[in-house]
Amino acid sequence: MRSVNSSEFSKISYLDTTNLAGRIIPLHPCYHENGEWEMWIDHDGKLIPMRCCGVIDGVYWGKIKAVNSHQNLKFMNVAYKRLSFNELSIVINGIYNDILNLSCTFSKYDIYINYDSNRTALSRIISSELEFIFSTARSIFDLMQEYIRKLRERMINCNTNSKLPSIKKSFASIVLCGCRLVTKNEMILKYKIEDGLADCYAKHAKFFLWVRDIRDKIIHSPKNFDLIFAGEEGFSVLTRNRLFSDIEIWNEINTLRPNSLGSVKSLTAYIINKLMLMLDDFFSYFESNYQLPPDIAPKHNLFSCSPHIHHLEKLNSYMTTEAWYSKK
Repeated sequence: MRSVNSSEFSKISYLDTTNLAGRIIPLHPCYHENGEWEMWIDHDGKLIPMRCCGVIDGVYWGKIKAVNSHQNLKFMNVAYKRLSFNELSIVINGIYNDILNLSCTFSKYDIYINYDSNRTALSRIISSELEFIFSTARSIFDLMQEYIRKLRERMINCNTNSKLPSIKKSFASIVLCGCRLVTKNEMILKYKIEDGLADCYAKHAKFFLWVRDIRDKIIHSPKNFDLIFAGEEGFSVLTRNRLFSDIEIWNEINTLRPNSLGSVKSLTAYIINKLMLMLDDFFSYFESNYQLPPDIAPKHNLFSCSPHIHHLEKLNSYMTTEAWYSKK
């Protein structure tokens, strides 16, 4: 896009490019309220319109959704509207792709429940899915920390009008001292981070430690998960298992009695939901406390679409009323 003359950007009706501040232009299509699409591409240094009939897997701008199942993700909205710097865009796309890959898990469960195989084979399949989920969740924390570190190199604190000090490269180094969770005040004193940012770290530190510990057990142990149960209602784990006993997800709906079998579907939804809350909390903090460049699409939101993204709006249902499948 650097070869395009800045006067060309005035053609785009849905973006405000008057103060880019070094950002790249997120030139995604826009869905208008009249049902029409607007899309521009670079051709020999000029922007030319291109016909667009819709977006199947990607992101787009709009005042309203083109399809009801498409999602307006808070963290993506802030990242694209206010922080589309090249080095940050690379990281946020990695986070977004990991979230999309996690959303696919529910579609795979739908396939596996009808899989014509013995229960032992299914247990091994679900075990491998859980291994993927915990490894990906750990990766998202690493990427979030990389994003924070790169963002702070650019930003000014709104409250102090001063540059932000550098920060550690790993999430673990902020929230842990050995295997102990550090307090919010310890983070502030040791790493010179702001009170609000320390709040975000402290709020999600316990979940991070749980994900990290399970992921490390998977990587460094010849066994992954001891027992995965496959039944007509779905897949389950023992909630009494020390890996899963301390999380706040289990309730009468997603737990089968008398054996205390917890829904794997609910467990998966819990992990993704906690990750989404973590991402939204950090990006809400950035938006409120850092001097970000102006909104590049002030009258529009960024919507995400993918064949499996509709599962993200059903996470609460998967932890309660849709924790299980109907018996055949």
